Amino acid sequence: MRYIAHFDLDSFYVSVERLQNPELMGKPILIGNDTVRGVVASCSYEARTFGIRSAMPMQQAKLLCPRAIIIAPKHQLYKEYSKIITNIFTSTNAIVEKASIDEHYLDISYLNDFDSAFSWCQDKKHKVFEQVGLPISFGLASNKTLAKIATSEGKPNGSFYILPGTEKVFLATLPINKIPLVGPKTAARLKSMQIQTISDLQGIELIKLIHIFGKRGKIIWERAHGIDKTPVKKQGLTKSVSKEYTFLEDSTDIILIQNKLLDLFERIYTILIKKNLFPRTVSIKLRFKNFETINRQSVIQPNHNFNYLRQAVLDIFSNSIKEGNLEKAIRLIGVRFSNFQEKIYQASLFKL
Repeated sequence: MRYIAHFDLDSFYVSVERLQNPELMGKPILIGNDTVRGVVASCSYEARTFGIRSAMPMQQAKLLCPRAIIIAPKHQLYKEYSKIITNIFTSTNAIVEKASIDEHYLDISYLNDFDSAFSWCQDKKHKVFEQVGLPISFGLASNKTLAKIATSEGKPNGSFYILPGTEKVFLATLPINKIPLVGPKTAARLKSMQIQTISDLQGIELIKLIHIFGKRGKIIWERAHGIDKTPVKKQGLTKSVSKEYTFLEDSTDIILIQNKLLDLFERIYTILIKKNLFPRTVSIKLRFKNFETINRQSVIQPNHNFNYLRQAVLDIFSNSIKEGNLEKAIRLIGVRFSNFQEKIYQASLFKL
């Protein structure tokens, strides 16, 4: 039997801002840049009552709630608080997987029974609030998918559990979009098949879902039946470092786009040096005015040479131009380094 907990900080950015300024309590808060192209990074529950949600254009959010207080994000501050929360969890005997800046999965299967696991989670919830002052919700179940669903049922600042053996019955009454894997497009496809609830989905044969969705069909079927064998993975090396930039106005100016790419590269390079990371793959992202997105990447020699890495970014961009991609205006660009090697054993790699 596995006992898997999912902890999710409630409106994390907003909660941190309220710690800094208690006068924000109870007010509709929007975290994001108040620009023409800005989006809502996070919002308070008071703002959500107006129909505002994360990733919504800031201008649209302001129309829905003109009296909302808009605060520019303080990413470094949020990272510092996130690190404190992570340390609270990693100081225990649990296997900890940090899924994002504000959520963690914990495998606490070493505990004797479900009641002990639930008490353990309650203790950690209280500890986070006592030590940091941030509200946090958790869900407890037999796997990661169910634990995440349980957390959503317990929010805000609450808890929820799904007893082992009741998974399928519990899921049956929920709408299909409660399954984390089912996004808007998949949900629309299922609804076109008259599948509205997870109970409806449980009644569909596995072979039919595989025929419609391919390999994802099997995963969807398993999740609908409460099956998820994905392990909680203890965090190891950094998998990737990336930066993105959204233009205030869509652009076809090659020089402007190239300079912004290089600016992103230089910001990433400082992180590579600080963390002693040696990338073996470099990628760039181009998102066009119509939101079509392409990604191009190249395998490189793992090293810290500034000029070599910079040229790798320029080469990929140059090849993208040759493909005719700048005939369409660019909305967003991104640079990403990944596939890191821990150490360099051949000094010759630096002589580039």
